[in-house]
Amino acid sequence: MESNWDRLKPRSSYHFNPFKNDPAYDAMRYAGRFEGDWSGELADAITTSNEITWRNRNPIDGTSKDIESEEYDLVRSGADADMPLTNLEYKLAPVFQRMTDALAMTGGDKESIQSRIHVQHPGQVWNLHIDKLEKWNKQDPHSVYRFMIMLNDWEPGHFISYGNFVHTGYRAGEIYSFDWYNVPHCTANAGHGPRCTLLVTGVASDATLKLFSTYNNVISV
Repeated sequence: MESNWDRLKPRSSYHFNPFKNDPAYDAMRYAGRFEGDWSGELADAITTSNEITWRNRNPIDGTSKDIESEEYDLVRSGADADMPLTNLEYKLAPVFQRMTDALAMTGGDKESIQSRIHVQHPGQVWNLHIDKLEKWNKQDPHSVYRFMIMLNDWEPGHFISYGNFVHTGYRAGEIYSFDWYNVPHCTANAGHGPRCTLLVTGVASDATLKLFSTYNNVISV
């Protein structure tokens, strides 16, 4: 059986050294923050989100063509192929749609960008992996960006790991991106409450890239 991890690892320029920290990889890139009150909308999303596994994580696009190799990485690590990763909600309240629109991305080779809410409950784990987002722009995959908008404050027990960097202490509304093409990453919730993020994926426009050049960028929603 082919391993999805073994297939993608040679593509990456990441160092894969657990005792090394390289700021080019072991980091998240801050793009600013959203300001507003979405507590009610988030409570609704937590309630309506659905638990997913690797196999059913893309209800819109269908099962991944690589599902057998993706599940194999779980099984060979001693985990269950049906292990719950997180909960997802694709139906966005207007405030989350405004956040999505503010990032000014396009669908590229696909009909649209992807925007979905991740609600990771205590006990859920998304195992270490490397993303495959090049389908948004096969000719220039490095024009594809994935943004994480933190929808609630960090709590002890909430883990987000990008390379050897573990992201803690973040505040609700903060906007981050990372080198999805190269950097292995994983998430887990060993806390007492859900860890909630809005993930937005698509092709960056000039307006998207400009977000990184604005100091302390604050966007009201």
